[in-house]
Amino acid sequence: MEYVSTDLLKDGHTVAKDVHSSTHMLLIPAGSTLNTSKIQLLKTWRITRIFIKESLEENSAEDSQLKAQLQTKIDTLFLHNEDNDFIKSLKLAARRFHRRNSRGQE
Repeated sequence: MEYVSTDLLKDGHTVAKDVHSSTHMLLIPAGSTLNTSKIQLLKTWRITRIFIKESLEENSAEDSQLKAQLQTKIDTLFLHNEDNDFIKSLKLAARRFHRRNSRGQE
């Protein structure tokens, strides 16, 4: 499960948790498959992030190489930190940030 910006959602993603409006109205139930109209519905209701079941990480050779490079950079950044849940979360956030930024520069 991943908490994802609505700007990164694509057709075919599966909603992991019910999505409600600010007035607690159910917009999209958990288990629903997203399509263009549902993604637009989220944006119309100003929903900025939702939980999806799939990971956004892709497994192409280029992505695998990038992931390895990023992992080395991130491990260097956190070299002197004890490996615990908080550090693991920071590493994951750093990987996502670097991955998305590096793709945006291409």
